[in-house]
Amino acid sequence: MCHCLSAPVGEESLMIFVDKRKLSRTSEASESNGTAVTLEALHQLAASYFIDRESTLHKLHHIQIASTAIKVKACCQPGF
Repeated sequence: MCHCLSAPVGEESLMIFVDKRKLSRTSEASESNGTAVTLEALHQLAASYFIDRESTLHKLHHIQIASTAIKVKACCQPGF
């Protein structure tokens, strides 16, 4: 079961594709400090993207490396 979190604002968008089955496995979806990643935490990160892009992408990148539960895509519309 795949869940897509999307946070479009103006010309930019952030999409996080989430495999909920993998996310529910604590050992599969965890940050480097061993903290489990929840769907709620991913929603909060998506919401914070437009406040602090660099830090948010850094956190999402680390989660994506540690887990196969998410795929992240940040993009701009052509001409932006």
